[in-house]
Amino acid sequence: MNSQGLETAFINRLVAGFSRSPRSRTAPHESDAELIDIFLGGIPAAAPLLAVTTDTISEEIGTGLYQDPYLFGWMAVMANLSDLAAVGAEPVGLLISETFPDEYDDCAIDKIQAGIADACVAARTHVLGGDTNSGQALSITGTALGLVNDGRCLTRKGCAPGDVLYASGPLGRGNGFALSVWGNGRSESLPGGYRPRARIAEGIVLRGIASSCTDTSDGFLCALDQLLVVNAVGFNISERWEEKLDRSSLELVRSHGLPPWLLLAGCHGEFELIFTVSESRRKLFADAAASIGWSPIELGIVTGPTGVTLPVGGALRTIDVAHLRNLSFRLPGGIGKYVEALVEYDHQMVSGG
Repeated sequence: MNSQGLETAFINRLVAGFSRSPRSRTAPHESDAELIDIFLGGIPAAAPLLAVTTDTISEEIGTGLYQDPYLFGWMAVMANLSDLAAVGAEPVGLLISETFPDEYDDCAIDKIQAGIADACVAARTHVLGGDTNSGQALSITGTALGLVNDGRCLTRKGCAPGDVLYASGPLGRGNGFALSVWGNGRSESLPGGYRPRARIAEGIVLRGIASSCTDTSDGFLCALDQLLVVNAVGFNISERWEEKLDRSSLELVRSHGLPPWLLLAGCHGEFELIFTVSESRRKLFADAAASIGWSPIELGIVTGPTGVTLPVGGALRTIDVAHLRNLSFRLPGGIGKYVEALVEYDHQMVSGG
């Protein structure tokens, strides 16, 4: 399989027959949300851009990863708004389409709607409209609209060797949550549960400063793989990477006797932003972050096209991020089988197999 990975190749197959809009500012896979020129012809570069994205909460419900109806609604909003955050867009609102099985519990429906409403309040945005349907499986789809008022693109493409790699906040809580479900059969064993928030304000700060950006909705290493493929670069992660992890998730993974780096390798993320900043813009970035009371986390540096290196088991390891991403796409058997495959990969890597 080529370095694009199975999921990217599958998406390319699905869209092969579609024509690309002349209003699209980016090529496929180059941004978390589509960036669209509102005006065409003779419009200055600073003209506003429309950001559009859509995401469905269905698989997470069907596999039992999400069990709380409130979380179904919350995530239908935040998954979409996180894509807007990764392109620096200010949300205009969302369209919500909900498919309910026949005779679905009224109390559960109310909890879903409460999750949607509270997530919108937390993000200072609104539901603009939507659709309802009946079907065999519960499914909630959001379509988010946003504006980049100054026309400055923030995309996955643009980082170069020497840039500094950052995260908007601690990593691993999404995979810690998934591990709590896999290990205990329940979804609220992490302190405070799992309620990720889209990093909208932080994304706006990054416009015109960051050289690339994506979110960790599919996990940290999957996010790095996206940046690696789009930019033909590599990443060196710092030796103190465990200090960047969510503390309760780190305690959980250790209690299961699992290597902490699996919190970075799993495919269920915490919706932080992963981004790069050139050395020449680091002071500008630090001042902009401080202006909103934000303390971003430095993770490492961008290198030449040498893959992703991470200190694991007392040595610097090169992580096959494409392989890990492909595992999440093709491996049947649910969370337990996926964790087993990650553990096997760890054993092979540490033993040199």
